[in-house]
Amino acid sequence: MNICHEHEFILWAHPRTAARFVYSALRNRGSMGPLTHRTGVPIDGAGYSVVCTVRNPYTRMLSAWKWTNAVGKQRYSPESFTEFVRKHTPLWGLPPISKDLGHKLKMVKYFVRTESIEKDLRALPWVPDTHSFPKNTYCSNYKGYTPTALYDEEAQEKVRRLYCGDFAEFGYDPDVIPATFY
Repeated sequence: MNICHEHEFILWAHPRTAARFVYSALRNRGSMGPLTHRTGVPIDGAGYSVVCTVRNPYTRMLSAWKWTNAVGKQRYSPESFTEFVRKHTPLWGLPPISKDLGHKLKMVKYFVRTESIEKDLRALPWVPDTHSFPKNTYCSNYKGYTPTALYDEEAQEKVRRLYCGDFAEFGYDPDVIPATFY
């Protein structure tokens, strides 16, 4: 569990939401164990603030594709992004955050969005204005492509359908694929 007793917060760090960066940025604010993607509140964390990482579903899916194809290969798989989306099922690794959290969503006090990560981190009461963050490692690079160039209509519709709860809950526009990667 990502828990900091010094500042009384719990970090819910979902996969493909810049979780490692957020964890690294907050870890030196107090001692925390190794990064985990688990959610929940342990008995010794009752009453603590919950910080939750989120990301636009369109760029989250691109991040999943990049990560899946890079694991163990150090290169992209020849499989296209649109094929990856066609085959994707949230059951094997990237469930919607809103569905994963369910009723626990109301426990979240602070959201850290990949798209506004440093601003959101600075809004946390235990992060001073002078705090320096680790090197930016959360922005993806797709060698000259933009997110809109990688999506076709079918892939966009599938992501929109699979992650409709995340679009609604976190205020992302399901009709707009971001122009840049976050």
